[in-house]
Amino acid sequence: MRSEIGVGIIGCGSVARWKYVKNLAEMSGVSLRAFYGGRAEEFQQQYGAPGSAVCRDLAEFLAREDVDAVCICTPNNSHAEIALAALRARKHVLCEKPMAISAEDAVRMVETAEQMGVLLTVGHQSRFSPAAQALYRQLREGAFGSLYFARASMVRRMGIPTWGHFFDPAVQGGGCLIDLGTHALDLALWLLNDFSPAYCCAGIFRGPGDSPTPANRWGTWDPAMLRTETGAFGQVVLQSGTVLSLDISWALHVPEDREETVTLCGTAAGAELFPGGYTISGTQGARLVTTRYQMPEEEQSAKLIRCGMGLVLGGVAALAVCFVFLLVASAAISGGLAGEELMYQLTIVGCVLGAFAGGLLAVRRCGSRALIVGLTTGGVLFLLLLTIGALCFETVSLEAGGIGLLCGSLCGGAAAGILGGGGKKKPARKKRRK
Repeated sequence: MRSEIGVGIIGCGSVARWKYVKNLAEMSGVSLRAFYGGRAEEFQQQYGAPGSAVCRDLAEFLAREDVDAVCICTPNNSHAEIALAALRARKHVLCEKPMAISAEDAVRMVETAEQMGVLLTVGHQSRFSPAAQALYRQLREGAFGSLYFARASMVRRMGIPTWGHFFDPAVQGGGCLIDLGTHALDLALWLLNDFSPAYCCAGIFRGPGDSPTPANRWGTWDPAMLRTETGAFGQVVLQSGTVLSLDISWALHVPEDREETVTLCGTAAGAELFPGGYTISGTQGARLVTTRYQMPEEEQSAKLIRCGMGLVLGGVAALAVCFVFLLVASAAISGGLAGEELMYQLTIVGCVLGAFAGGLLAVRRCGSRALIVGLTTGGVLFLLLLTIGALCFETVSLEAGGIGLLCGSLCGGAAAGILGGGGKKKPARKKRRK
């Protein structure tokens, strides 16, 4: 019996790269076993476990016995079809949001998962932030009384996405409502612990979508290509009588963004969840009291520590590769295969190769800002060489060839950043969603 959970990736694109494979590859007890679609070969080489495979079609992928669960990272209009096939093959499924572009398909997915006895979940990651988890626990303790009103906001001042299929309703299923709204609605209903809508009233708008501007977060756009809404606003009345107001927009003329913000009002107290924390408002005797809870940036700190360790390991690896190359070069010179006059040029080559190898390692550990990470690794290699030179020869000089070694180290690191980072990445949102 295998001790690890075998995971397969369907749809090897930017969402899979930046939200799934990097994290899965670092998890204990998890191994990436199969890849299908997009840049599957690249993903398999970078993140695949020993013995993992690139599959030619979905049937081959789902037939693999070493795949226990699948992550679906394909365009929205294919989620339901792929998920249903995977569920029928008795694979556990993590599907990127939205789970489907029709309610009928979503119901079919849930029913099929229940029938096959496997797990189905959707990438609504907002539930799992430390702040959301902490507020959820307090809500369940009953200190807020009966919740009767909520407001969920996912609003950008000017942040219309200008790449991919965001403007194509046939692929995307809609505009800002299905892109951002699915996160806002899920987070609010989960905090309310109430998923029983009675009726709703809402409107959708193109709003600023008809007036392109370079002030947009990701540059201007062609309004003729925009076939989806940029704003959606409405109210959902739950069967309990609770009223949920939704404000969803890619582009709204307001003072600032208001993303992942949920306001909850109860008979005894209220709360507002925002990125990184929440507030609780109530009364104490004759006083109005508001308490703010700010979550520690554990995730960011962990990333910084991991990246720092990656730079250290990358620098050491770069130095090791450089020394191995120089040993080979020295042997070649001693054996008469090369002249001593080439030693300086070979040393530069060693710096390039070392910085490239160490840079790839550091880039993989850091996961972002690949070019900066690669250049930094090259700089670390050069500093290590200077340190060794100072210890061994009691002198350090950038003259007499030192500049060449620096340039070689930086060039190798830059190459690692460019190639290891997968090329130019699309501009990312504050928290990348589909």
